[in-house]
Amino acid sequence: MKHLCIRTALGAIAMALVGAATAQTTPATPAESPPVDSATGSEFEVGTGLELVSGKYGGSVRVDELSVPLILRQQRGRLGLKLIVPFVHLSGPSGAVPIGQGAVICDDRRSRSGGDKRGRGSGNSGRNDLDDCDDDPATAAQRSTRSGLGDVQIEIAYAVPEPAAAGPALELIGKLKLGTASARKGLGTGKHSGSLQADLSQGFGSFRVLGTLGYRVFQRVDGMALKNAPFGAVGGEWAFDGGATLKLVCDHRRPVEAGARAANEVTLSFERRIGGAWRLEAYVLKGLSDASADLGTGLVIARRF
Repeated sequence: MKHLCIRTALGAIAMALVGAATAQTTPATPAESPPVDSATGSEFEVGTGLELVSGKYGGSVRVDELSVPLILRQQRGRLGLKLIVPFVHLSGPSGAVPIGQGAVICDDRRSRSGGDKRGRGSGNSGRNDLDDCDDDPATAAQRSTRSGLGDVQIEIAYAVPEPAAAGPALELIGKLKLGTASARKGLGTGKHSGSLQADLSQGFGSFRVLGTLGYRVFQRVDGMALKNAPFGAVGGEWAFDGGATLKLVCDHRRPVEAGARAANEVTLSFERRIGGAWRLEAYVLKGLSDASADLGTGLVIARRF
């Protein structure tokens, strides 16, 4: 599966080269940021959406996660600030706990009954999938459904000035995920985590090659051996007339537990500007490894002011 992810990324780059050979010289519009022409330009955007992600994450029982976020974004020149407040509905093994970025791990303490004497729950199983949560047939048959506030996320992004008009674009992004989701309900760990990443893109006419490199850190969680880990992505974006873009990205995330599996997935998204103020985005993702969700889909609608 890892090789499939690599082949997908190489395919996107190959299509970029083909597009570069046939495209016009007009620079493409960046993927995610609406245009702010001057260093002092400012805009505010309010959005919401719906995301449904489903997978077994290496276990035998499916985990379904539904998220409805409130998204607030302020852009002032090259500096952007985003706040995401999600409402989460989770259905799956009682020990399944989402930790963000599409990862779900097993908190053995939640999945054990009081008479379980097998000594699990140390968090050192060396796997970030759910086989520890449902390897007992009696436990596997029990699904838990819970809902509530998810982990609030704050993002700060800075677009580095380009060295040349047609040169590569670099954006530095810091993310802080607050432990606002209830650990008692199993909607999160109750602890904070954060990440730093660099997004690099290069335009070839109406096509852009995209790349991401980042590193994620976790606050210590009792009973879970979470570790800091790097992640990356590569892909391409096509810009069309009328403010529409199509993007294909392959993500790779190193495991967040010692000896665990890496997560690989491909995401295809379509974004369209409507009437100058509205933005509509739809996407679908496919997991390529046991540590990833099997399938996911989402829709975002936002209005800028």
